[in-house]
Amino acid sequence: MDSIKFWNGNTEKIQIIDPKSESERLRKGNKVFIKCSDHGAFEHIVESIQSWNFWQYTNLLEEADLILEANIEITRKVEVKLRILSPIDLHQLITIPSVYVLVGDHFNPKRAAIQKAIGTKLRVMVE
Repeated sequence: MDSIKFWNGNTEKIQIIDPKSESERLRKGNKVFIKCSDHGAFEHIVESIQSWNFWQYTNLLEEADLILEANIEITRKVEVKLRILSPIDLHQLITIPSVYVLVGDHFNPKRAAIQKAIGTKLRVMVE
C-alpha cells in the first residue's frame, strides 16, 4: 500500500496493482531478483538459477520481473521454502512446496536442498 498526501493535509491510501499477468511475470528470459538473508544460500540460489538457464538473475530490484524469496531453516535437516512474488505489489505468484534434506546425508546440505527445491519443484511448476 502507498498513499497520497493532498495539499490540505489529508492522506489517502492507494493500492498499486501489478499490470502484468502471472504468465507474463513467469516467462522464460525474465529477470529474477533473489531475496534471501542467508548469504551462503543466496550464492547457491544464484548458481542454481543461472545453471537452469530459464530466468536471468539481476541484483537490481528495479530491473526485476519477479522476486524469488527464500527462507532457509537448519536444524537436523535443511528446510528450504521458496515463494515467487511480483516486484510491483509483492503479491504471491507461486509458493513452492517446502523441501527437506537431512544434514548428514550430503556434503553440503544447504546446496543440496536448494538444488532440489529449484530443480525438482520450481522447474516443474514454471516450465
